[in-house]
Amino acid sequence: MALEIGPRSYENWKAANRDVNSKRAYEVPLFTDIHIVGEKRDDFGPYQFLNPIAILEQEKSWPGIILRVEYHLELNIPSMEQTEDNLYTGGPLHDEIVALASLALGIRLRSGGITREFNPEGDVRGDPRGYEMFKNPVLLKNVKNPIISYDAMTCSLDKLAPLSIFPNLPPSDAIALVKASKLYQDALWIAESECELSWIMFVSAIETAANRWRETEETAVEKLHTSRPDIENILYGYGGQELVERIAESIAPYMGATKKFIDFVLEFLPPPPKNRPDEHARLSWENRYIKRTLTKIYDYRSKALHGGKKIPAPLCFPPENLGGHLAEVPIGLATSVAGGAWVREDTPLFLNTFEYIIRGALLNWWNSLSSED
Repeated sequence: MALEIGPRSYENWKAANRDVNSKRAYEVPLFTDIHIVGEKRDDFGPYQFLNPIAILEQEKSWPGIILRVEYHLELNIPSMEQTEDNLYTGGPLHDEIVALASLALGIRLRSGGITREFNPEGDVRGDPRGYEMFKNPVLLKNVKNPIISYDAMTCSLDKLAPLSIFPNLPPSDAIALVKASKLYQDALWIAESECELSWIMFVSAIETAANRWRETEETAVEKLHTSRPDIENILYGYGGQELVERIAESIAPYMGATKKFIDFVLEFLPPPPKNRPDEHARLSWENRYIKRTLTKIYDYRSKALHGGKKIPAPLCFPPENLGGHLAEVPIGLATSVAGGAWVREDTPLFLNTFEYIIRGALLNWWNSLSSED
């Protein structure tokens, strides 16, 4: 049986923990729109988060962190005989760490091109580089009334603490965590310019984590029994338990998508926000109401993704500021925009509130992985 491996950022960290020699090191700037406090040089194995003391420019993103990467992996080109993309996450090793950092910190964060490289035989201070500067990201943002607001414009790197358990996870958990984090990272980055896509990506981030969570919670046959007992009975009638098991294994990833999404969020639901508006502008945190809200959001997402139906406009509005507290839900009885109309019960929360729930659930799941066998 082949040894299971995780994403490259994970394997690089594990190699560093085994004292495999570093082949080289490099630095990339991490762009953000928030003031960063502190540094992390020794807490995260081969990854250092350095503070360039950036000056805040409110209308832009800028390099608020310098990520230094020690590279311990041997060059490993995968077999070209068949497609193998389970470990493909869409970018280089450091992009995976940046996505995890974006989720842990709860901030917009993306990497740029490589700006400095360190080689064993080179200058100890490193050599300046300008590799892939086209990767320096552009942030389009509504500064006056943001769709997703920060609680504060300063973020401490102490919030990176969840990252410390990453190299200790099983490989399958590590790859699911990276993929979910990248979806969260992208959703947060584009929320101000492409709000509808942001909704879709936030839902997909939960689905990615929920699929892995359910793998460890239910067997394929149990999933089939829960979601489609009628099909289970038909299969059993034609081929007995063997046919049930074979078909269940084949279709397990596609069963009960809505239920998985809702169950995951309810299992890992964060507590209500600390800074809340008056009752009329709050989202009810009762499980039955959260479940009803999530069902509606998942339906909107599915119709947008598969049928081209637009996410309701009020869900993409900036939250109203009510005496220093942001509304969690649209507060009018109904909203009309560009020929569409929605009553309040069909617009259950703002994206700002949804992001809080999504991040909180993903972080709670992430922390739960450290206590699993």
